[in-house]
Amino acid sequence: MELYCHRVLCVCVIACMAAKLFRVREQLLIVKVALEDIKKGNLNRRVLARENDMIKDI
Repeated sequence: MELYCHRVLCVCVIACMAAKLFRVREQLLIVKVALEDIKKGNLNRRVLARENDMIKDI
C-alpha cells in the first residue's frame, strides 16, 4: 500500500511539472512572435505577463 501511495505521488508531481513546462513553452512562443514583430519594425508590440509568470523578467 505504501509503495502505491509513493507511485501516485510521483505521478502527480510529474504531471504538475509537465503542465508547468507546457505553460512556459507557450509563453516563450508568444515572446518569440513578439520579438519577431519588433525585429520587423512593429515597435508597438508588447507582451503582458502576470506577476507569477516565469517570463516576467523577459
